[in-house]
Amino acid sequence: MLVEKCMNFACEMMDLCRGTQEVEAVISDFLEDGTNIRDPLGRLRLAIRFEEKKV
Repeated sequence: MLVEKCMNFACEMMDLCRGTQEVEAVISDFLEDGTNIRDPLGRLRLAIRFEEKKV
């Protein structure tokens, strides 16, 4: 069921967070500096901030 998949995805996302600050970043629409992460490059800026990279 789609609802269950969405709930599982949300829980898995939280499990990947390395701390409270990352959890807050995932559930927030804005970064501490006021940047709206709903803009097209917002998630990219957030990934750069946390030094994320795909391996």
